[in-house]
Amino acid sequence: MLFFKDLEVICQVCGGNQFNDEVLSVKYKGYTIKDILKMSVEDALCVFNTYPKIERILKLLQNVGLRYLELGQTLTTLSGGEGQRLKLAKELINNGEKQLIYNG
Repeated sequence: MLFFKDLEVICQVCGGNQFNDEVLSVKYKGYTIKDILKMSVEDALCVFNTYPKIERILKLLQNVGLRYLELGQTLTTLSGGEGQRLKLAKELINNGEKQLIYNG
């Protein structure tokens, strides 16, 4: 469907905010969930550096070259290479501390 013109429709309920006012009123370190989902992996590392589990995942994404991706970015907007690096990061996250050898 690449030949169709992009069409954006604003939700009448949330006004394009993705979340209702009650959800957006909750903040972590001054950030709403919408703000956090717009953050890059690199920026999120600074915000979540006190949570080892989250930090480990973000560092893996950074190490495979995805430091610039937004946390809430949809998969359909990723290039083929970005998708492959995301799959690699997922594999490394799921296997934890196991000593694995990957043959390319």
